[in-house]
Amino acid sequence: MHHLLVLCGHLLRQVSHWREFALNLMQLHSDFAAVFRAKQ
Repeated sequence: MHHLLVLCGHLLRQVSHWREFALNLMQLHSDFAAVFRAKQ
């Protein structure tokens, strides 16, 4: 049972890490889009 909880905790950490990565990626993309629009 304890092993399962540890595994779940590990998975949750991975998920939050990926969500943070995705948010950073979207922020970068929006910054890039803004620069692209400014150049036109």
